[in-house]
Amino acid sequence: MKKSSAGYLKNKGFTLIELMITISLIGFISVVGIASFVNFNRSQTLQTGANDFVTALNFAKASAASQVKPKTSATACKAGTSLTSYQVIINTNSTYSVVAVCTDGQVVVSNSPLPKDITFSAGDVSKNISFSLLTGGVGANQVTINGYSQTKIINIDNIGKITVQ
Repeated sequence: MKKSSAGYLKNKGFTLIELMITISLIGFISVVGIASFVNFNRSQTLQTGANDFVTALNFAKASAASQVKPKTSATACKAGTSLTSYQVIINTNSTYSVVAVCTDGQVVVSNSPLPKDITFSAGDVSKNISFSLLTGGVGANQVTINGYSQTKIINIDNIGKITVQ
């Protein structure tokens, strides 16, 4: 330490108050950042659930339009039977299936869950969305997916166009 012209010692460093203010600001900014990240992560989880469900709808629509029969099953859609439609069935409040419907029964093509804490609205459970052969057309439908106090509405119009709101 050097003596100044007035005789006082010059200290190099920070005072305790300066350090406390700096640490408090860093803590506040961290808390705000973490809260924003959690909110963003929840929003993306809901969007992922909606996108996965739309992918299943598009798969069923494309399969019906191209009349692709699933690989032979022991129970249904055997050789010599006709494919009638593809359906997306909401099984529970958090699972759905893509099903091929043939004249001799149904074949489950895939079963999928929604992400954790994401659910279909109660009125949508047991809903069947059926895509006709060749046209991919369907009766107008609406499915609501909820999670983390947010909602995504999936609309399917008469010609099979799928939109997410």
